[in-house]
This record gives sequence, structure tokens and C-alpha cells, in this order.
Amino acid sequence: MSRTNDFLEQCGFYYLLTVDGDYPSGRPISRILEKDGAMYFGTRTEKEFYRQLKQNPMGVERFGTSANPLLAVFRMDVVRAELHSTGDKVEDITERV
Repeated sequence: MSRTNDFLEQCGFYYLLTVDGDYPSGRPISRILEKDGAMYFGTRTEKEFYRQLKQNPMGVERFGTSANPLLAVFRMDVVRAELHSTGDKVEDITERV
């Protein structure tokens, strides 16, 4: 597990930003699976979140799923993760533990 994944698990839920037209749109996420330095998450194909990821993938790749056509699974490679605290403190939490 990485420090990034550990941090996300402690948060409980977090937001993944997509683009809706010309504006950012934050989507709450409560579960991400980490494997081999990548994060995987799912959504239903009839949601706006899915449509926005398809139109502007922002570094995510869609994988096929089992027999359920309403479920889409995406892979997101973690290139850099930073933890920002009050003031100017920034900690790189990308490294694996």
C-alpha cells in the first residue's frame, strides 16, 4: 500500500474532479482499489460522472467489466500525490511504504 492509499482510506470519502463543459465538477468517491501503483474506481454508465470521464479522460483509462454493462471501471496512474497543510507546508506522499 502507498501512503496515498493510506491517506484516502483514513479520509473515508474524497472528491475526484471532472470537467463539465468549461467548469470543474467534484464527485464524491468512497472506495478506490490500489494495485501496482494505480488506483481503480467504478461508476455507473448512466451517470454524468461517467459521461464527463469519457469526454475528458484526464489521465484515466476505462476497463471492461464482467456481464454488467451498467458498471464501468477506470484506472488512474498515480504520478504524484501531495498533502497540503496550513501555511506553505507541502509533503510528497507519492512514495510506497
